[in-house]
Amino acid sequence: RINNLSRGMKQRVAIGQAIIHNPEILILDEPASGLDPEARIGLANLFKYLNKEGMTILVTSHILAELNEYANQLLVIKQGRIIENTNKMIAANSDSESILQIQSLQDLQEVKAFLQENLEMNEIDIDGEVLLVKFYGNEESKRTVLQKMVIAGLPITEFSTFQTNIQQEYLRIIGEK
Repeated sequence: RINNLSRGMKQRVAIGQAIIHNPEILILDEPASGLDPEARIGLANLFKYLNKEGMTILVTSHILAELNEYANQLLVIKQGRIIENTNKMIAANSDSESILQIQSLQDLQEVKAFLQENLEMNEIDIDGEVLLVKFYGNEESKRTVLQKMVIAGLPITEFSTFQTNIQQEYLRIIGEK
Protein backbone atom coordinates (compact mmCIF):
# COMPACT_ATOMS: atom_id res chain seq x y z
CA ARG A 1 0.00 0.00 0.00
CA ILE A 2 1.30 3.41 -0.98
CA ASN A 3 0.45 5.02 2.36
CA ASN A 4 2.87 2.58 4.05
CA LEU A 5 5.81 3.74 1.91
CA SER A 6 8.49 6.21 2.93
CA ARG A 7 8.27 9.80 1.68
CA GLY A 8 10.97 9.12 -0.95
CA MET A 9 9.19 6.01 -2.23
CA LYS A 10 5.90 7.91 -2.41
CA GLN A 11 7.72 10.56 -4.48
CA ARG A 12 9.01 7.85 -6.85
CA VAL A 13 5.51 6.46 -7.28
CA ALA A 14 4.15 9.94 -8.03
CA ILE A 15 6.83 10.53 -10.67
CA GLY A 16 6.07 7.13 -12.17
CA GLN A 17 2.38 8.03 -12.33
CA ALA A 18 3.25 11.30 -14.05
CA ILE A 19 5.36 9.69 -16.80
CA ILE A 20 3.59 6.38 -17.37
CA HIS A 21 1.44 7.84 -20.16
CA ASN A 22 4.49 9.38 -21.89
CA PRO A 23 3.22 12.97 -21.94
CA GLU A 24 4.76 15.51 -24.33
CA ILE A 25 5.15 17.99 -21.48
CA LEU A 26 5.83 17.08 -17.86
CA ILE A 27 5.49 19.75 -15.15
CA LEU A 28 6.96 18.86 -11.76
CA ASP A 29 7.24 20.86 -8.55
CA GLU A 30 10.24 19.89 -6.39
CA PRO A 31 10.47 16.34 -7.82
CA ALA A 32 13.60 15.46 -5.81
CA SER A 33 11.97 16.32 -2.51
CA GLY A 34 12.33 13.41 -0.09
CA LEU A 35 14.72 11.46 -2.32
CA ASP A 36 18.05 10.15 -1.09
CA PRO A 37 21.26 11.03 -3.01
CA GLU A 38 21.21 7.85 -5.11
CA ALA A 39 17.59 8.39 -6.08
CA ARG A 40 18.34 12.02 -7.03
CA ILE A 41 21.06 10.81 -9.41
CA GLY A 42 18.62 8.28 -10.86
CA LEU A 43 16.01 11.01 -11.26
CA ALA A 44 18.49 13.25 -13.12
CA ASN A 45 19.39 10.36 -15.43
CA LEU A 46 15.70 9.65 -16.03
CA PHE A 47 15.02 13.30 -16.89
CA LYS A 48 17.97 13.38 -19.33
CA TYR A 49 16.70 10.20 -20.99
CA LEU A 50 13.11 11.45 -21.24
CA ASN A 51 14.31 14.75 -22.68
CA LYS A 52 16.40 12.93 -25.32
CA GLU A 53 13.27 10.98 -26.21
CA GLY A 54 11.45 14.26 -26.88
CA MET A 55 9.68 15.01 -23.62
CA THR A 56 9.70 18.61 -22.42
CA ILE A 57 10.18 18.70 -18.66
CA LEU A 58 9.49 21.81 -16.61
CA VAL A 59 10.85 21.55 -13.07
CA THR A 60 10.45 24.08 -10.28
CA SER A 61 12.88 23.87 -7.42
CA HIS A 62 14.35 25.91 -4.60
CA ILE A 63 17.44 23.69 -4.62
CA LEU A 64 19.01 25.04 -7.80
CA ALA A 65 22.26 23.08 -7.49
CA GLU A 66 20.51 19.78 -8.22
CA LEU A 67 19.16 21.16 -11.49
CA ASN A 68 22.72 21.43 -12.86
CA GLU A 69 22.66 17.70 -13.59
CA TYR A 70 19.88 17.81 -16.17
CA ALA A 71 18.60 21.31 -16.90
CA ASN A 72 19.34 22.75 -20.34
CA GLN A 73 17.35 25.96 -20.05
CA LEU A 74 16.67 28.47 -17.30
CA LEU A 75 13.34 30.24 -16.91
CA VAL A 76 13.17 32.81 -14.11
CA ILE A 77 9.77 34.01 -12.95
CA LYS A 78 9.44 36.94 -10.55
CA GLN A 79 6.09 38.19 -9.28
CA GLY A 80 4.27 36.11 -11.90
CA ARG A 81 6.25 37.45 -14.86
CA ILE A 82 9.00 35.80 -16.89
CA ILE A 83 12.10 37.95 -16.44
CA GLU A 84 14.59 35.60 -18.14
CA ASN A 85 14.26 32.68 -20.54
CA THR A 86 17.68 31.57 -21.62
CA ASN A 87 19.61 28.55 -22.69
CA LYS A 88 22.90 28.79 -20.78
CA MET A 89 24.15 25.24 -21.21
CA ILE A 90 27.09 24.84 -23.57
CA ALA A 91 28.00 21.51 -25.12
CA ALA A 92 31.57 20.73 -24.13
CA ASN A 93 32.75 19.84 -27.63
CA SER A 94 30.77 22.33 -29.66
CA ASP A 95 32.18 25.36 -31.43
CA SER A 96 30.62 27.73 -28.97
CA GLU A 97 31.64 30.38 -26.51
CA SER A 98 33.83 29.08 -23.71
CA ILE A 99 35.39 30.72 -20.72
CA LEU A 100 38.77 29.39 -19.67
CA GLN A 101 39.98 29.81 -16.13
CA ILE A 102 43.77 30.11 -15.89
CA GLN A 103 45.99 30.44 -12.84
CA SER A 104 49.72 31.04 -13.10
CA LEU A 105 52.74 31.52 -10.88
CA GLN A 106 53.64 34.40 -13.18
CA ASP A 107 52.08 37.85 -12.97
CA LEU A 108 48.63 37.56 -14.55
CA GLN A 109 49.13 40.85 -16.41
CA GLU A 110 52.06 39.23 -18.25
CA VAL A 111 49.98 36.14 -19.08
CA LYS A 112 47.16 38.39 -20.27
CA ALA A 113 49.56 40.36 -22.49
CA PHE A 114 50.95 37.11 -23.96
CA LEU A 115 47.47 35.84 -24.79
CA GLN A 116 46.43 39.13 -26.37
CA GLU A 117 49.54 39.16 -28.57
CA ASN A 118 49.53 35.50 -29.60
CA LEU A 119 45.95 34.28 -29.67
CA GLU A 120 42.63 35.56 -30.93
CA MET A 121 40.53 35.98 -27.81
CA ASN A 122 37.23 37.78 -27.39
CA GLU A 123 37.75 39.04 -23.88
CA ILE A 124 40.34 38.59 -21.14
CA ASP A 125 39.67 39.63 -17.54
CA ILE A 126 41.54 39.20 -14.30
CA ASP A 127 39.36 38.20 -11.35
CA GLY A 128 41.48 38.07 -8.22
CA GLU A 129 44.15 35.43 -8.85
CA VAL A 130 42.39 33.95 -11.88
CA LEU A 131 42.52 34.93 -15.53
CA LEU A 132 39.19 34.46 -17.32
CA VAL A 133 39.51 34.13 -21.10
CA LYS A 134 36.40 34.19 -23.28
CA PHE A 135 36.76 32.74 -26.77
CA TYR A 136 35.02 30.62 -29.38
CA GLY A 137 36.23 27.11 -29.96
CA ASN A 138 36.06 23.43 -29.13
CA GLU A 139 38.24 21.04 -27.11
CA GLU A 140 40.96 21.15 -29.78
CA SER A 141 41.06 24.95 -29.52
CA LYS A 142 41.51 24.71 -25.76
CA ARG A 143 44.38 22.24 -26.21
CA THR A 144 46.02 24.64 -28.67
CA VAL A 145 45.76 27.55 -26.22
CA LEU A 146 47.33 25.48 -23.43
CA GLN A 147 50.04 24.12 -25.71
CA LYS A 148 51.10 27.61 -26.82
CA MET A 149 51.24 28.78 -23.22
CA VAL A 150 53.39 25.81 -22.16
CA ILE A 151 55.73 26.21 -25.16
CA ALA A 152 56.15 29.89 -24.24
CA GLY A 153 57.25 28.79 -20.77
CA LEU A 154 54.35 30.36 -18.86
CA PRO A 155 54.11 28.68 -15.42
CA ILE A 156 50.42 27.62 -15.57
CA THR A 157 49.11 26.05 -12.37
CA GLU A 158 45.47 25.64 -13.46
CA PHE A 159 43.73 25.52 -16.83
CA SER A 160 40.04 24.62 -16.92
CA THR A 161 36.74 25.56 -18.46
CA PHE A 162 34.81 27.96 -16.26
CA GLN A 163 31.11 27.25 -16.11
CA THR A 164 28.56 29.11 -14.12
CA ASN A 165 26.01 26.91 -12.44
CA ILE A 166 22.27 27.50 -12.39
CA GLN A 167 22.33 29.05 -8.93
CA GLN A 168 25.04 31.57 -9.95
CA GLU A 169 23.14 32.40 -13.14
CA TYR A 170 19.88 32.83 -11.21
CA LEU A 171 21.52 35.19 -8.70
CA ARG A 172 23.09 37.18 -11.56
CA ILE A 173 19.71 37.55 -13.28
CA ILE A 174 17.85 38.51 -10.10
CA GLY A 175 20.57 41.04 -9.27
CA GLU A 176 20.18 42.69 -12.68
CA LYS A 177 16.36 42.93 -12.62
